[in-house]
Amino acid sequence: MKKILLLTISIFLISIAQMALAYETVIVPFPPNDMWHPVLHQKRGNEAILLYVPNGQSRNNWTRGLFFHSYKSSARSVSQIFSTSINEMTLLNSSQQYEYLKYTPENVMVTRCITKNKYTPSQCEIFRVAKSFDGVITMHYINKNNKDFHQNFEQWMHIIDDIRIYQSYFRDNRVLDKELQFEI
Repeated sequence: MKKILLLTISIFLISIAQMALAYETVIVPFPPNDMWHPVLHQKRGNEAILLYVPNGQSRNNWTRGLFFHSYKSSARSVSQIFSTSINEMTLLNSSQQYEYLKYTPENVMVTRCITKNKYTPSQCEIFRVAKSFDGVITMHYINKNNKDFHQNFEQWMHIIDDIRIYQSYFRDNRVLDKELQFEI
């Protein structure tokens, strides 16, 4: 009886340890003929930040960018992080309001195009905030070419909406194409 109890407790503790050490990966379905690469990947405490840009562009010189902010173990909800982010971005440039594409308690997506001001260039964007396994993640596609943004809006709306979060309990159980994912 003691051996069975000890075995049960051991299995339970191992299960909890594995959950605490689980790894999350963001999987991005980039367009097949459009090569992108990461130019920024930082971790600050429970926050991970990533910026992808098209090949040939850099962290300081880009026309299109896909930004991620992951907040692991966040006590704030999707709607709280969404509201804070939208308020901050609107303070920087209020030339156009956001248009809602999706709004649920675990997944919000909006879009807008803004004109240049002293804080931001003229640009269009799709912004999404979603619940992840261990917290909340924001995904922000920005295109500084208004015409290109509108021509490819449907494609990028689906790309942003199709970004998935993969969770694994083992670091070697990863996605094979490392250019299309990053650990958060």
